Amino acid sequence: MPRSTSTATSASSKEIANLLDQNKDAAGWLVVENTVVSYPLVQASPKNKDWYLHHNFWNQKDVAGCPFIDDRCTVSSQHVLVFGHHLGSTNLMFSSLASAWKSNVFQALGSANIETVDNLIFRFKPICALRVEKNYELVQRFEWPDADEMRSWLSLILDQAETKAQTAQEDAHKARQVLTLATCSNAVAGQQERTLIVFSR
Repeated sequence: MPRSTSTATSASSKEIANLLDQNKDAAGWLVVENTVVSYPLVQASPKNKDWYLHHNFWNQKDVAGCPFIDDRCTVSSQHVLVFGHHLGSTNLMFSSLASAWKSNVFQALGSANIETVDNLIFRFKPICALRVEKNYELVQRFEWPDADEMRSWLSLILDQAETKAQTAQEDAHKARQVLTLATCSNAVAGQQERTLIVFSR
């Protein structure tokens, strides 16, 4: 099911509509333009929050896992946090995003698009990327009383970013929803650094 071309393409609307028939945790399809990232996206549950670190979309044991939404948020939360593996020197899962904290890699990224199983399309612009420790607290917020508080939080993220878009401040000021893609910064398993790529819409 994942696309393996040099540039990601989305699944067809029919494929996305059928995702729930294959996995009750299906949330939609994730594509990051100008990368190979094009995968079904699942929702983690509080009872089994790490399941998709070690299982694929079809619930089979798989070291590649499946991109999944943190169990503390959903695809419609103000902040959507999505995890995907960095698999050594391969281009699988989020491996191509692991160095996005470097300006040249970040600047080449396109939009991150999520087409949900109920036919909604969310299109997010990349605004910044950073390297952080595994348990970085700032990214672990998902809802705010109002949009202004969310935007203030996003400004704190921007202040700590290694690289950002030219329009990052403007995009943060207008943001209605934030998407963060998280993966290991290092190809060696067990390291503590994580790469976060932050998008807004």
